Amino acid sequence: MKRILIACAALTLIGCGDNYSEYNGIYTCKVGRLMNYVAVDRGSEYSFPLGTVKARMIFNNGVMIINGMKSGDYVGHEMALTALPVAQDGRKLMFKYDDGELSEDFSPHDGIATITIGNPRNDGIMLRLINCKKE
Repeated sequence: MKRILIACAALTLIGCGDNYSEYNGIYTCKVGRLMNYVAVDRGSEYSFPLGTVKARMIFNNGVMIINGMKSGDYVGHEMALTALPVAQDGRKLMFKYDDGELSEDFSPHDGIATITIGNPRNDGIMLRLINCKKE
């Protein structure tokens, strides 16, 4: 019985940790132009120059790096995995960071990456990359 408990504990510990390597890589995405226009209009540094259609996003160990923004490359926060990969019940994998003021999420299966700062209905902004495909 002791051996079984030790084996179970070892297997549990081996399964711990975040394995994002399957999703690591460079993605080409379309810029959500309406949301980008609102961000530009509000003077946000977290926007793309008007007319930008595509952007590159690097996903590395739970962190998004978005190239080509007005302020330079956006380096996000380490996101946590919120659900298992697509399961029989239809749940989809999503990585998320949220500190109450800024949130980031990325769903490789849906090809959507979002950054939200503040409340977009007021003075905040939301930036969305869609149709993200791994190169």
